[in-house]
This record gives sequence, C-alpha cells and structure tokens, in this order.
Amino acid sequence: MDSELRAMHSGDIGDVLMCVQTIRKLGITKLYLDPSESYGTKMGEGAIRALIPLLRSQGINAFQATGKEPIDIDLDQFRDGSQLLQNTHLSLCQAHRFGINIDVCEKYISVEPKRVASVVIHESERYNNNLFDWQYILKRIDDIIIVGMEHEAYRLMKKCGRDIRYVQTADFLELAQIISGCDVFIG
Repeated sequence: MDSELRAMHSGDIGDVLMCVQTIRKLGITKLYLDPSESYGTKMGEGAIRALIPLLRSQGINAFQATGKEPIDIDLDQFRDGSQLLQNTHLSLCQAHRFGINIDVCEKYISVEPKRVASVVIHESERYNNNLFDWQYILKRIDDIIIVGMEHEAYRLMKKCGRDIRYVQTADFLELAQIISGCDVFIG
C-alpha cells in the first residue's frame, strides 16, 4: 500500500507559501511544483529551484514537476471559481477549498535567523503602494538593506532617494533567514 500523498501546485511563489499550512494539515508527503503557465503564473524553473530549500527546511518534500508524477491532490483547485479570491486571504482560500481550518495569524514558517541589518526592506513590482513615503520613513535609518530581485531593489532605491545596500540571496531560505534576523521588515 502506498502511504505517500502527492500534490501539485502551479501557483506563483506567494501562492505556494500561502499554502504551507494546508499542505501540512492535509498530510502531503510530496509536493510537486509545476513550472508551466497553467494559470498564467510566472513561477519558472529558477524560482522553483530558489523556493525548494525553504520548503524543505519546513519539512515539505518539494520537487520540480516533470508532468509525469502521479498526483493525489491538485492544490490549484482553489482557483476553480467557487471562492472570491479578490476579497479573501489567499491562505484561507486554499485551506477552505480542501475543508481545512487554519489560523492566518499563526506563524507557520520558522527559520534560523541571519542578522544582516536591523531594517530590511522590499517592494515588488506586483504589489506596491506609490503613496507610501519611503523617504520619510527611512530618513533616520542607517542600518538598512534591500532584498529581492535586483531590478526591484534599484527601483526602490530611487523611491527612497538614496543608495541602500542591496543584498542578493542564494534562495528563499536565505531570504527568510535575513528577514527573520532583522528588527523591522517593511515589504
């Protein structure tokens, strides 16, 4: 008898991270990450390679999908139209689709902190607020770094009106460790 419970997720990086509690509660033993653009997502092979170390550090046995794996659960089912994705926390959308109750206030990712700076900032292209006054917020802060994609960092430096040290991480595990090691994260 096969005791493995295999699942597939083809969402973006945030979609997968917001599904961690559901993955655990469902008892999934193997998670396959699909780099194809099944739902118009943007997570390619490079992002999957960067995400796998973080997921494995959380006890989730993650792999890049080849399309030949037997799958027991399609975690993309939360997109089936039965929920209002625009007005509900993404973690709840995914959990509720599978009849799982989760607490979105519960810390569900824990990593060993890595101290690089007291303040870590990030602003993605996808989610940003042009009304946020970066210059005012950061004007008295010196021990600060920017993380994320290099092009995002340089765009954010322009908004901040000054040079800020950019720290490129090897993967999302290291990124999580740096965020965990700071006093304040804005992003």
